[in-house]
Amino acid sequence: EEEDIEEEEEEMTVDDTHIITSDDEEEEQDNIIDEPADTFERMQRFCKLSVNLCQRLEVFALKEPSQLTARCHGVGQAHEVWSVLCHKDELHSICNEKYMESHGSEYRAPRLRAALVDWMQEVCCEKNLHRETFHLAIDYMDRVMAKGPAVGMTVPIRSYHLLGTTAIFIAAKYEEIYPPKVEEIVCFTDNACTEDQVRQLELIMLKVLEWELNVVTPLHWMHLFFELLTGTPRESPGLSSRLTLLPQSEEGFWSDYGPEELPATSDTSDREEFVYLANVVDAVILHSECRKFTNRTLAAAVMHSVLEADEAIEQVTGLSMREKNVKEAVDWVYPITLYVERHQEPRQSLPVLEGILPDAVHNIQQHRSMTSTVKDVDDVMEGVAELREQL
Repeated sequence: EEEDIEEEEEEMTVDDTHIITSDDEEEEQDNIIDEPADTFERMQRFCKLSVNLCQRLEVFALKEPSQLTARCHGVGQAHEVWSVLCHKDELHSICNEKYMESHGSEYRAPRLRAALVDWMQEVCCEKNLHRETFHLAIDYMDRVMAKGPAVGMTVPIRSYHLLGTTAIFIAAKYEEIYPPKVEEIVCFTDNACTEDQVRQLELIMLKVLEWELNVVTPLHWMHLFFELLTGTPRESPGLSSRLTLLPQSEEGFWSDYGPEELPATSDTSDREEFVYLANVVDAVILHSECRKFTNRTLAAAVMHSVLEADEAIEQVTGLSMREKNVKEAVDWVYPITLYVERHQEPRQSLPVLEGILPDAVHNIQQHRSMTSTVKDVDDVMEGVAELREQL
């Protein structure tokens, strides 16, 4: 019993106001956040990740879609680019739908996470943040929940909102050229957390994530698949040719220049179709069960469910409908796709946003209520559940 008590005391917990530890609180907190050796430790982790990727490339080289070759000019060999993306996806995908239950039985309620994700989407919409910022924030939040228990970190239910708030703050600083200040994000919480709490948790989250922020999200994959499928031109008036396949590249979905400079499609209908696909992905990640699939598989399932062109989609995704996990993902995504289709607002022209180029509006996050006739997130979750039973 004494050993059990000692183990419980050593466990680290994110509290509303501070980090609770068994030893000297201030000293332990410094060690948790940024001890002197932490920079070297991070370098070792980065090297380990690089070695892991290189080993996977040598042993498990993957065949790239034929359409990718023409889009990798100046970036690298298409097969290497594709293999890196796929292997990174395997490393960062959670692949466990029960990843939150280690933090407490309260997290078994699916609507708890859905409500927070919906709020995070609303904040990103209000601040005109990019779609990728929103999806990165969701990824950071979920990966911290998945990885936290292994390093002695648990998130009590009262701190879950703080976790989502901090995830937006980190994602915005990583993705946006002009990210909102911490006070601008905190003001959306209705005094549920403070600026100091966000800054404190930011450092803890980064350490739990091992500073691995450059993730291939479902939106990344969907965007890539859509470009390969539609043959979206790489050049458009006033914009440089940029591809978004590798991080920190002048050509890439997630380049230094920001998502607002992604190549615009030559046809407005293509942009509207992209927005619709993005809205389906947004609806999919409302559900915590989406984490049982890899991000690549999830994006491929959305493409299959919406476009119903299996052969062409298999070609650009590299995933066959004959694979059990792909078929399972499509079957799981389909009720959500059907719900979005039935309850979408009549197709409208792309919105006009102050300070955003018309060709880049489709990359700005919209809230679900702007495109759906169902405004309450609880109604969405209930409606999808009913469709699953009917199907």
